[in-house]
Parts: sequence; structure tokens; C-alpha cells
Amino acid sequence: MVQIGRIKWFGGFNAKRGVENNYGFIERQGEEPDLYIHKSEVKCECSNLVAGKLVKFDLVFHPYNHREQAKNLELLKLSEDTDSNVLEACFEHQDPEIWQPIVNRYLSTLSANEITAKVIKKINSLKPKEQLIFIESLSPELLFSPELRNLRDSLPTDKHLQLCKKMLPADVNEKISQELREEIIGILDSASHNIDRELAESIRLFIPDHPYLKKELGRDYFNKLGIKYLYHMTHIYNLNSILENGLLSHNRAHQGEFIKTDISMQEAQYWRKRWHDYVPFYFNPRNTMLYKRLELQNLIVILGIEPMLILEEGTLFSDGNVAAGATKVYNDIAMLEQLPWQIIKASSWNYEDQERKESCKRIMCAEVLVPNRVNVQSILKIFCRSQTQRSAIQQLIPDGVNISVEVKGSLYF
Repeated sequence: MVQIGRIKWFGGFNAKRGVENNYGFIERQGEEPDLYIHKSEVKCECSNLVAGKLVKFDLVFHPYNHREQAKNLELLKLSEDTDSNVLEACFEHQDPEIWQPIVNRYLSTLSANEITAKVIKKINSLKPKEQLIFIESLSPELLFSPELRNLRDSLPTDKHLQLCKKMLPADVNEKISQELREEIIGILDSASHNIDRELAESIRLFIPDHPYLKKELGRDYFNKLGIKYLYHMTHIYNLNSILENGLLSHNRAHQGEFIKTDISMQEAQYWRKRWHDYVPFYFNPRNTMLYKRLELQNLIVILGIEPMLILEEGTLFSDGNVAAGATKVYNDIAMLEQLPWQIIKASSWNYEDQERKESCKRIMCAEVLVPNRVNVQSILKIFCRSQTQRSAIQQLIPDGVNISVEVKGSLYF
């Protein structure tokens, strides 16, 4: 029976007898005492038998004293050994340093049913941390066999997704199998924490519309870009209607006569008419639209809106004022990083170069367009210009609606 162990010591000078020792001892995991090995049973250079070296040997019983001893001892070369008995002995060993290098080589020699039985038995023999090492040591081809699905499902979300990533095609235009798609969707459906961004991006190339990926990638983008709110400006006289009905698109608001005081630029509405079924928001409220309403700034309130609205179905965003011909409109969240944020977040467009000035004015009005309606729950904060205005707004907020009001003059001119 093939056994695996480590040399405890071998040879060396025996000062008591004045000769070189021709024997030594082998340490075996969980076995006492150490196993005796005589030079005559060594099948390799004795000089290689230094302390800690891995060795393989047959276990026999001495014919006279019936004690265990080693026979046919050789160095164990984990990267080269192909003997099925040796591989099995290594696989069943408890030391990861011994079984980890040969796992796939051994399992590939077995049938599907044998693999399942061996893997489950091995898992049950290991401690939790070693179980994870073992699972991660399995080749994706083995681990992704149907018989081991329960084993994959036991992995943490990121580890399971990393394995799924290895099974994805190199070509993003190539379709993945329905089984792999369903498995990934199942992982995402049950995910309870943020997953690594690079990993999420890789998965999203093949499953682009899963809400978890859209949400988590969006949150990552917002944090990275410093997007705390989207902004919508309106006259204070419109607040009662907004707090009761939510924010409505241009068409819905005007058809239902929900707008009491319209502060929009009427001359621009013709160029915006294709967007009149959307509720518009800005990334930067301190823009030319607000500047053109200087005389109304003490009556204008700025609503701070939940930025996750960008991820809603049908929502669009732009790199400038959508009424301008040069503006581009996007529906892919991955394009959010590509917007000219340094200009969008600028505090001024006052450049001597007229072309640059007009370009900055357009870009600073970059928008988010949400279809039809935004509910009251998406309003996180109401900003105003004075303490008097704040007090008046607080009186308008209905019971049960939790929206804070903040005086923030820096948002105004």
C-alpha cells in the first residue's frame, strides 16, 4: 500500500558508534511513532533525503517484530508522478501542499460518478478554510460538471462568479450556454453585497440587463464620479403638486395642469419637444438655465434626487443640453464615465474664447431624462437659498414624507 510522508531525518554521523547512520525516520500525518526506513529500502540517492522532503513508499510489516516499516522509498515528485496509486494517496492526504498539485490530474482519471463521490468525501474530510482551497483547486471543467453544482453553490458569491467567469467565452459576441446563464443569474439574484467591479464588468458583457449588475455598477460609477444627487429646479409654488403627485414629464404636467408656475425657457421648448415625455434632471444645477432666472432665484427650489434613477428602464443621459444639436444622448451606463465631467461640474463658463464659452455652457447643462414620472420617494432633499424659504418649505411637506430641507446658497448665483 503506497504511503506519503516527510523525511524527519536520515543518515548523519553517529558519534557514539563512530560511523555514518544507514537509516532514518519518516513523519506521517496523524501517525505515531515515526516510521523507520533502512538504507537498503531506499530507491534514490540517500543524499537527497533531507529533513522535510516528501517521499513515497510501501508500508510493510517486519517479518520478525511485526512492526510497520517503509520499503521501496523514493522522492515524491508531485509535478511528475502519474502512478494512479500514488496520486490517490496524495489526494487523500490532509496536507494541501500534497493534494493540491495533483487534484485535477487524479480526478481526470476517474469516471463522472467516481469524481463526485471522491470530491464529496474529500470536502467532508477538510476544515472550512481547506474546503475553499480544495474547491478553488479544481479545474473549471471538473468543477462545472452537473454533478458538482451543489458544491459550486456553496462558494461565496465572488468565488462562484470567478469560476463562472473562467467558463465564459473569450469572444464577447459568442453566446454562453443556457445552463451557465441560469447559474450566473441565480448567483446574482441571491447576492447580498457589492461584487468586484472588474468581475461585474466581465459578467455584464454576457448578461447586460441583470438588475443587480446595473445597480452595483451604477453605484460604483456614482461614487467614483462623486454623483450624490441629480438635480431638478422648480418654482416653490409647484412644490405642493410635486409632493402630492411626484415629478411629471413636460407633457403629463401640462396636460394635467399640475404646473402652477413654469420656469422653463419657452424659446427652447420647440427644440426639446422630442424629450417632453421625460422628467429632466441636471448633474450640475448651477448652470445657464438657473442663471437666466436670476430674478426668480429666491423663489426657485432645487430638488436633490436619488441618482440610482439613471439605472431605471428607459432612462437616458446626455453630455449637454438636449436642446442643442451637438449634444449626444446615451442609454448605456458604461458611457457615464466617458462624459466630460471636468466641464460638467465646472463653476463657471466665463471664457474669452466664444466657441469654448458656448461649448461649456452646453456641456454644463448635461441632463438625465427619466420617462414619464418620478415618485416622491426619489426626492432625497430640497435645497433653497434662505432660512425663510426653508421654513416655508418645511410647512409644505406632508406628514409621513421624509424629505430634509437644506439652505445651500452655493447652488445659486
